[in-house]
Amino acid sequence: MIQVRPVTPADLYEVTALVADAFEPDPLMVWLLPNPATRREDTARWWGAIVAGYLAAGRGLVTDDGHACLLWRNSAEPLPEVSGQPTVREMIGQLVPSERLPEVMRALAAFAPLRPEQPYLYVHVVATRPSHQGQRLGSRLLEALDATDPGRQVTYLESTNPRNHPFYARNGFKADPGITLPGSAVVATPFTRRHTDAPD
Repeated sequence: MIQVRPVTPADLYEVTALVADAFEPDPLMVWLLPNPATRREDTARWWGAIVAGYLAAGRGLVTDDGHACLLWRNSAEPLPEVSGQPTVREMIGQLVPSERLPEVMRALAAFAPLRPEQPYLYVHVVATRPSHQGQRLGSRLLEALDATDPGRQVTYLESTNPRNHPFYARNGFKADPGITLPGSAVVATPFTRRHTDAPD
């Protein structure tokens, strides 16, 4: 059976490379980082600061084979800044030309209104290396996440890759209407899973 363990800060390089592999073809990353010659490297830089924050907070899971990971946090919990890493805003400024920066920031700001008003567990990343997709690694990570907090009522995530929507549906998530991110053709679709056996 696939084993899952918590991430540690020592996993930074491995997990960042994994997330970059999984997200490089995502429509959002293609729009954010339009140069195909540098997109793989830029995708790793984009996610590096984000991954570092989740690892510093201990808010992640990885399969023991290193081919899939999940990053999460509680909705009221800020993502920590990590010494030696750029802030998310600094990272965006490094990767996005100044003339595009207002457009990109408007697009990223459009995610917040999609999110539930009530407290929820936010799944920021479910990433499986492309060579290992279809092996239930992502589902195993979601099962392990459920076991960490069986009393939660709502788990929430967003997807900008329609290829992943059937996977979320199979794992009990229901899609709400998506929105097209301002200035792009990228559709962000919110997915929510309500745990009916959770206490009121």
